[in-house]
Amino acid sequence: MLHHGYKGSVPDSNLKGLRLRSGNIQIGTNGILEDLFIETRFNSWCVGEIHVIDSRIIPNGRRDHYEQNVHYTNLINQLSPIAREISNRCRTSSAKRNWLRQFELQKAGVLERIEIIRQGSVTPPQRKKLEIDIALALHTMGKIADKTALATEVKTFLRRDIKKLEHRMVLLQGRKYGAKPLAALPASERRASERIFSLIYECSPSRVVAKSLVDKILSKLF
Repeated sequence: MLHHGYKGSVPDSNLKGLRLRSGNIQIGTNGILEDLFIETRFNSWCVGEIHVIDSRIIPNGRRDHYEQNVHYTNLINQLSPIAREISNRCRTSSAKRNWLRQFELQKAGVLERIEIIRQGSVTPPQRKKLEIDIALALHTMGKIADKTALATEVKTFLRRDIKKLEHRMVLLQGRKYGAKPLAALPASERRASERIFSLIYECSPSRVVAKSLVDKILSKLF
């Protein structure tokens, strides 16, 4: 048994799964043993063939399964621990991928919010909310970086990213950002514009799209 670096379901349906062979003839499909896995989907994460050489384990007439006898049951009992071991490895791998994906999503969200603050177009309460959201995202990223199942080098890389973002937040704190086009407006108009821009960010389904729209509006005002 070897463990490969491809983390996920094998896309080729003719290749994936554990299968059984008797006399070098495949019996059934690649899903014949999927019920042995903790989750049936994990069968598609592996590739393997098991050659049945015990003549007492007999394929049925259609060659789509074996005759159900005590010898076939014994075979399944022998294979069940192997399937569970593979399942556990797959589950751990899947969890790690989800953690890293979540880390990257949180990181992207932090960077987006930092750029919105630097843009200087939202109201003070909206900026405060952005800072709170950044702090919560960094906390979530820290919890992911502390996962014991992750390799030490991966943790080091994640914590380095967190420190960089925390440093950028320190530079933002206490610093006032104001969009140049708004600075020339009377105070009442500036507050109204900031309120409108804050609403755009609140109502938009994407911060990236909202920021692009606000940038375009600001360029028209400049």
